[in-house]
Amino acid sequence: MVLEYEFIVMMGLLTMFSIVAIILRTLKTKVFEL
Repeated sequence: MVLEYEFIVMMGLLTMFSIVAIILRTLKTKVFEL
């Protein structure tokens, strides 16, 4: 159970990190367009 919980937490952190990276990338492109 502990290993499964840690795996879920790691997957959640990776998903959040990827979403933040995409948001930052889009913001940078918008800033460069301006």
